[in-house]
Amino acid sequence: MTKYVKYILIILLICILIILWCQSMQDKNVQTNLKGKIVFSVGRDDLYVLDLPSQEVNKINLKKFHIYFPSYPCWLSDDKIVFTNYRDNRGIITIYDLERKGVIEYPEINLDCSFISVSPSGKEIAFLGRTVGSEKQIYKLYTLSLDSKKFNLVSDVPVGPYKPSWSPDARKVAFTSVDNKIYSLSDDKTELIISNGVAPAWSPKGNKILYRSTYFVYLYDLDNNLKNSVITNFGFNDVKEYAWSPDAKYIVYKKFTESHSPLVVKGVPENTKITLRKFGNVKGLCWKY
Repeated sequence: MTKYVKYILIILLICILIILWCQSMQDKNVQTNLKGKIVFSVGRDDLYVLDLPSQEVNKINLKKFHIYFPSYPCWLSDDKIVFTNYRDNRGIITIYDLERKGVIEYPEINLDCSFISVSPSGKEIAFLGRTVGSEKQIYKLYTLSLDSKKFNLVSDVPVGPYKPSWSPDARKVAFTSVDNKIYSLSDDKTELIISNGVAPAWSPKGNKILYRSTYFVYLYDLDNNLKNSVITNFGFNDVKEYAWSPDAKYIVYKKFTESHSPLVVKGVPENTKITLRKFGNVKGLCWKY
Protein backbone atom coordinates (compact mmCIF):
# COMPACT_ATOMS: atom_id res chain seq x y z
CA MET A 1 0.00 0.00 0.00
CA THR A 2 2.82 2.37 0.91
CA LYS A 3 4.47 1.63 -2.43
CA TYR A 4 1.32 2.64 -4.34
CA VAL A 5 0.94 5.83 -2.30
CA LYS A 6 4.50 6.76 -3.19
CA TYR A 7 3.79 6.27 -6.91
CA ILE A 8 0.58 8.31 -6.67
CA LEU A 9 2.42 11.16 -4.95
CA ILE A 10 5.11 11.13 -7.63
CA ILE A 11 2.46 11.25 -10.37
CA LEU A 12 0.65 14.13 -8.62
CA LEU A 13 3.92 16.04 -8.29
CA ILE A 14 4.65 15.56 -12.00
CA CYS A 15 1.14 16.77 -12.88
CA ILE A 16 1.55 19.86 -10.71
CA LEU A 17 4.91 20.66 -12.33
CA ILE A 18 3.39 20.28 -15.79
CA ILE A 19 0.50 22.59 -14.88
CA LEU A 20 2.89 25.20 -13.46
CA TRP A 21 5.09 24.96 -16.55
CA CYS A 22 2.09 25.37 -18.86
CA GLN A 23 0.90 28.38 -16.84
CA SER A 24 4.38 29.89 -16.98
CA MET A 25 4.57 29.43 -20.75
CA GLN A 26 1.08 30.89 -21.14
CA ASP A 27 2.00 33.93 -19.04
CA LYS A 28 5.25 34.35 -20.98
CA ASN A 29 3.33 34.22 -24.24
CA VAL A 30 0.86 36.81 -22.97
CA GLN A 31 3.68 39.09 -21.87
CA THR A 32 5.30 38.82 -25.30
CA ASN A 33 2.01 39.73 -26.95
CA LEU A 34 1.44 42.83 -24.81
CA LYS A 35 1.83 46.05 -26.74
CA GLY A 36 1.33 49.78 -26.49
CA LYS A 37 2.33 52.41 -23.94
CA ILE A 38 1.09 53.02 -20.40
CA VAL A 39 1.40 56.51 -18.92
CA PHE A 40 1.27 57.25 -15.19
CA SER A 41 2.70 59.68 -12.65
CA VAL A 42 4.92 58.94 -9.68
CA GLY A 43 6.09 61.35 -7.03
CA ARG A 44 6.56 65.09 -7.20
CA ASP A 45 7.94 65.86 -10.65
CA ASP A 46 7.75 62.95 -13.03
CA LEU A 47 5.57 61.34 -15.64
CA TYR A 48 6.46 57.85 -16.80
CA VAL A 49 5.70 56.16 -20.10
CA LEU A 50 6.12 52.37 -19.98
CA ASP A 51 6.64 50.69 -23.35
CA LEU A 52 5.32 47.17 -23.92
CA PRO A 53 6.49 44.46 -24.24
CA SER A 54 10.05 45.75 -23.68
CA GLN A 55 9.12 47.51 -20.39
CA GLU A 56 11.50 50.32 -21.25
CA VAL A 57 10.63 53.51 -19.35
CA ASN A 58 10.63 57.07 -20.65
CA LYS A 59 10.83 59.37 -17.64
CA ILE A 60 9.52 62.88 -18.32
CA ASN A 61 10.89 65.38 -15.81
CA LEU A 62 8.53 68.34 -15.47
CA LYS A 63 10.56 70.25 -12.92
CA LYS A 64 12.13 72.48 -15.61
CA PHE A 65 8.63 73.73 -16.44
CA HIS A 66 7.96 74.46 -12.73
CA ILE A 67 5.23 71.83 -12.89
CA TYR A 68 4.80 69.73 -9.77
CA PHE A 69 2.62 66.84 -8.61
CA PRO A 70 1.33 65.68 -12.01
CA SER A 71 -1.73 63.49 -11.48
CA TYR A 72 -4.10 61.24 -13.44
CA PRO A 73 -2.47 61.53 -16.88
CA CYS A 74 -4.40 60.45 -19.97
CA TRP A 75 -3.37 60.03 -23.58
CA LEU A 76 -4.81 62.92 -25.57
CA SER A 77 -3.22 61.67 -28.80
CA ASP A 78 -0.17 59.66 -29.85
CA ASP A 79 2.13 62.55 -28.93
CA LYS A 80 0.23 64.45 -26.23
CA ILE A 81 -0.53 63.66 -22.58
CA VAL A 82 -3.01 65.62 -20.47
CA PHE A 83 -2.90 65.70 -16.66
CA THR A 84 -3.35 68.08 -13.73
CA ASN A 85 -0.51 69.74 -11.85
CA TYR A 86 -0.78 71.46 -8.49
CA ARG A 87 0.03 75.15 -8.12
CA ASP A 88 -1.35 78.06 -6.09
CA ASN A 89 -3.55 75.73 -4.03
CA ARG A 90 -5.33 74.25 -7.04
CA GLY A 91 -5.03 71.69 -9.77
CA ILE A 92 -4.43 73.06 -13.27
CA ILE A 93 -5.19 71.10 -16.45
CA THR A 94 -1.95 70.73 -18.42
CA ILE A 95 -0.93 69.17 -21.74
CA TYR A 96 2.58 67.86 -22.43
CA ASP A 97 3.73 67.52 -26.05
CA LEU A 98 6.10 64.55 -26.41
CA GLU A 99 7.47 65.69 -29.77
CA ARG A 100 7.98 69.36 -29.02
CA LYS A 101 8.76 68.70 -25.36
CA GLY A 102 6.64 71.62 -24.26
CA VAL A 103 3.56 72.27 -22.13
CA ILE A 104 0.22 74.06 -22.43
CA GLU A 105 -1.68 74.99 -19.28
CA TYR A 106 -5.27 76.10 -18.68
CA PRO A 107 -5.00 78.44 -15.67
CA GLU A 108 -8.05 80.40 -16.86
CA ILE A 109 -10.26 77.65 -15.43
CA ASN A 110 -10.88 79.19 -12.00
CA LEU A 111 -11.40 75.85 -10.26
CA ASP A 112 -9.34 73.28 -8.41
CA CYS A 113 -9.27 70.64 -11.18
CA SER A 114 -8.52 66.94 -10.82
CA PHE A 115 -9.43 63.40 -11.94
CA ILE A 116 -9.57 63.96 -15.69
CA SER A 117 -10.82 61.72 -18.52
CA VAL A 118 -10.43 62.31 -22.27
CA SER A 119 -13.35 61.88 -24.66
CA PRO A 120 -12.98 59.27 -27.46
CA SER A 121 -12.57 62.08 -30.01
CA GLY A 122 -9.78 63.68 -28.00
CA LYS A 123 -11.52 67.06 -28.26
CA GLU A 124 -13.08 67.21 -24.79
CA ILE A 125 -11.96 66.53 -21.25
CA ALA A 126 -14.25 65.53 -18.41
CA PHE A 127 -12.87 66.60 -15.05
CA LEU A 128 -13.85 67.19 -11.45
CA GLY A 129 -13.72 70.77 -10.22
CA ARG A 130 -14.35 72.55 -6.96
CA THR A 131 -14.06 76.07 -5.59
CA VAL A 132 -10.42 77.06 -5.09
CA GLY A 133 -9.49 76.95 -1.42
CA SER A 134 -12.67 75.13 -0.44
CA GLU A 135 -12.29 73.19 2.78
CA LYS A 136 -15.09 70.82 1.79
CA GLN A 137 -13.93 67.95 -0.40
CA ILE A 138 -16.90 68.29 -2.76
CA TYR A 139 -16.38 68.26 -6.50
CA LYS A 140 -18.77 68.59 -9.42
CA LEU A 141 -18.47 67.24 -12.94
CA TYR A 142 -17.31 69.57 -15.73
CA THR A 143 -16.26 69.26 -19.35
CA LEU A 144 -13.65 71.31 -21.21
CA SER A 145 -13.64 71.84 -24.98
CA LEU A 146 -10.04 71.96 -26.19
CA ASP A 147 -11.07 73.80 -29.37
CA SER A 148 -12.96 76.66 -27.72
CA LYS A 149 -11.22 76.43 -24.33
CA LYS A 150 -14.65 76.77 -22.71
CA PHE A 151 -15.61 74.69 -19.70
CA ASN A 152 -19.10 73.86 -18.53
CA LEU A 153 -20.74 72.39 -15.45
CA VAL A 154 -22.56 69.26 -16.66
CA SER A 155 -23.96 67.86 -13.41
CA ASP A 156 -25.05 69.35 -10.09
CA VAL A 157 -24.67 66.00 -8.33
CA PRO A 158 -21.90 66.33 -5.67
CA VAL A 159 -19.26 63.83 -6.75
CA GLY A 160 -16.56 61.92 -4.91
CA PRO A 161 -12.86 62.32 -5.64
CA TYR A 162 -12.69 59.56 -8.25
CA LYS A 163 -11.94 59.68 -11.94
CA PRO A 164 -14.94 59.87 -14.32
CA SER A 165 -15.02 57.79 -17.50
CA TRP A 166 -16.36 58.42 -21.02
CA SER A 167 -18.27 55.68 -22.80
CA PRO A 168 -16.58 54.61 -26.07
CA ASP A 169 -19.42 56.10 -28.14
CA ALA A 170 -18.91 59.43 -26.31
CA ARG A 171 -22.59 59.61 -25.42
CA LYS A 172 -22.23 59.05 -21.66
CA VAL A 173 -19.89 59.87 -18.79
CA ALA A 174 -19.82 57.57 -15.76
CA PHE A 175 -18.95 59.16 -12.41
CA THR A 176 -19.10 58.55 -8.64
CA SER A 177 -21.31 60.46 -6.21
CA VAL A 178 -20.18 61.41 -2.70
CA ASP A 179 -22.20 58.53 -1.27
CA ASN A 180 -20.33 55.95 -3.39
CA LYS A 181 -22.89 55.36 -6.11
CA ILE A 182 -22.02 55.25 -9.80
CA TYR A 183 -24.11 57.22 -12.28
CA SER A 184 -23.99 57.78 -16.01
CA LEU A 185 -24.75 61.18 -17.50
CA SER A 186 -26.24 61.49 -20.99
CA ASP A 187 -27.94 64.56 -22.51
CA ASP A 188 -28.43 66.08 -19.04
CA LYS A 189 -30.07 62.87 -17.82
CA THR A 190 -28.48 61.19 -14.81
CA GLU A 191 -29.01 57.44 -14.37
CA LEU A 192 -27.96 55.26 -11.42
CA ILE A 193 -26.14 52.19 -12.73
CA ILE A 194 -24.23 50.80 -9.70
CA SER A 195 -25.55 51.23 -6.16
CA ASN A 196 -22.27 50.67 -4.28
CA GLY A 197 -18.93 51.38 -5.92
CA VAL A 198 -16.43 54.03 -7.01
CA ALA A 199 -14.03 54.91 -9.84
CA PRO A 200 -15.80 53.52 -12.94
CA ALA A 201 -13.72 52.64 -16.00
CA TRP A 202 -15.77 51.99 -19.13
CA SER A 203 -14.51 49.10 -21.25
CA PRO A 204 -13.34 50.00 -24.78
CA LYS A 205 -16.19 47.90 -26.20
CA GLY A 206 -18.76 49.76 -24.11
CA ASN A 207 -20.52 46.72 -22.64
CA LYS A 208 -18.73 46.54 -19.27
CA ILE A 209 -17.64 48.84 -16.47
CA LEU A 210 -14.75 48.15 -14.12
CA TYR A 211 -15.18 49.62 -10.64
CA ARG A 212 -13.99 49.07 -7.10
CA SER A 213 -15.94 48.36 -3.94
CA THR A 214 -15.11 47.47 -0.34
CA TYR A 215 -13.50 44.07 -0.89
CA PHE A 216 -13.20 43.56 -4.66
CA VAL A 217 -12.70 45.27 -7.97
CA TYR A 218 -15.70 44.20 -10.02
CA LEU A 219 -16.49 43.84 -13.70
CA TYR A 220 -20.10 44.88 -14.32
CA ASP A 221 -21.84 43.57 -17.44
CA LEU A 222 -24.24 46.30 -18.57
CA ASP A 223 -26.09 44.05 -21.02
CA ASN A 224 -26.90 41.31 -18.49
CA ASN A 225 -26.87 43.32 -15.26
CA LEU A 226 -24.27 40.99 -13.74
CA LYS A 227 -21.06 41.60 -11.81
CA ASN A 228 -17.98 39.43 -11.30
CA SER A 229 -15.08 40.05 -8.94
CA VAL A 230 -11.75 40.26 -10.77
CA ILE A 231 -9.29 41.65 -8.17
CA THR A 232 -9.24 41.45 -4.38
CA ASN A 233 -9.49 44.91 -2.81
CA PHE A 234 -9.29 45.61 0.91
CA GLY A 235 -11.48 48.46 2.12
CA PHE A 236 -11.53 50.45 -1.14
CA ASN A 237 -7.87 51.37 -0.67
CA ASP A 238 -5.75 48.42 -1.79
CA VAL A 239 -6.37 48.82 -5.53
CA LYS A 240 -6.86 52.45 -6.47
CA GLU A 241 -5.49 52.68 -10.00
CA TYR A 242 -6.43 50.58 -13.02
CA ALA A 243 -6.98 50.94 -16.76
CA TRP A 244 -8.13 48.90 -19.74
CA SER A 245 -6.01 47.86 -22.67
CA PRO A 246 -7.46 49.41 -25.86
CA ASP A 247 -8.60 45.99 -27.12
CA ALA A 248 -10.39 45.24 -23.80
CA LYS A 249 -8.44 41.99 -23.35
CA TYR A 250 -6.41 43.14 -20.33
CA ILE A 251 -6.52 45.31 -17.22
CA VAL A 252 -3.43 46.96 -15.77
CA TYR A 253 -3.57 47.80 -12.07
CA LYS A 254 -1.46 48.45 -8.99
CA LYS A 255 -1.90 47.35 -5.39
CA PHE A 256 -0.96 49.70 -2.56
CA THR A 257 -0.32 47.14 0.17
CA GLU A 258 3.36 47.81 -0.56
CA SER A 259 4.66 51.22 -1.57
CA HIS A 260 6.80 49.75 -4.36
CA SER A 261 4.48 46.99 -5.55
CA PRO A 262 4.60 46.18 -9.27
CA LEU A 263 2.15 47.02 -11.99
CA VAL A 264 0.13 43.92 -12.85
CA VAL A 265 -1.60 43.00 -16.10
CA LYS A 266 -4.57 40.65 -15.81
CA GLY A 267 -6.34 38.92 -18.68
CA VAL A 268 -10.10 39.46 -19.09
CA PRO A 269 -11.90 37.09 -18.89
CA GLU A 270 -8.89 34.71 -18.85
CA ASN A 271 -7.17 34.51 -15.49
CA THR A 272 -3.64 35.13 -16.78
CA LYS A 273 -1.65 37.54 -14.66
CA ILE A 274 1.65 39.20 -15.58
CA THR A 275 3.83 41.17 -13.17
CA LEU A 276 5.53 44.22 -14.69
CA ARG A 277 8.05 46.60 -13.18
CA LYS A 278 7.83 48.04 -9.66
CA PHE A 279 7.01 51.69 -9.05
CA GLY A 280 6.11 53.91 -6.13
CA ASN A 281 2.86 55.74 -5.46
CA VAL A 282 1.21 55.76 -8.88
CA LYS A 283 -1.48 58.35 -9.61
CA GLY A 284 -3.47 57.39 -12.66
CA LEU A 285 -2.95 54.82 -15.41
CA CYS A 286 -3.81 55.14 -19.10
CA TRP A 287 -3.00 52.59 -21.83
CA LYS A 288 -2.88 53.20 -25.59
CA TYR A 289 -1.78 51.28 -28.70
